[in-house]
Amino acid sequence: YRHRQVEAEAQASELQRRIETEIRKSYAEMDAAADRLRIGQDRVRVSADLVAAYERQFEVSRVNLLNLLQVENAHFNAKLGVLNAEFRQIT
Repeated sequence: YRHRQVEAEAQASELQRRIETEIRKSYAEMDAAADRLRIGQDRVRVSADLVAAYERQFEVSRVNLLNLLQVENAHFNAKLGVLNAEFRQIT
C-alpha cells in the first residue's frame, strides 16, 4: 500500500511540475506576442509617416515612382505583420 501511495504522489508531483512548466511557457509566448504586436504597430506608424513624406516629395519630383512604390510596399508589409501578430496573439 505504501509503495502505491509513494508512486501516486510522485506522479502527482510530476504532473504538477509539467502543468507549471506549460503555464510559464504560455505566459512567455503571450508576452512575446504582445511585444511583436507593439513593435509592429510602431513600424506601421513610422512607415505611414514615410509614405506621406514620399508622396509629398513625389509631387515635387524629388523622388521617383519606384521609390514611392517601394515605401508603400514596406508600409503594406508592416500592416500585414501587425495582422499576423494579432492572429498569433489570439491563437
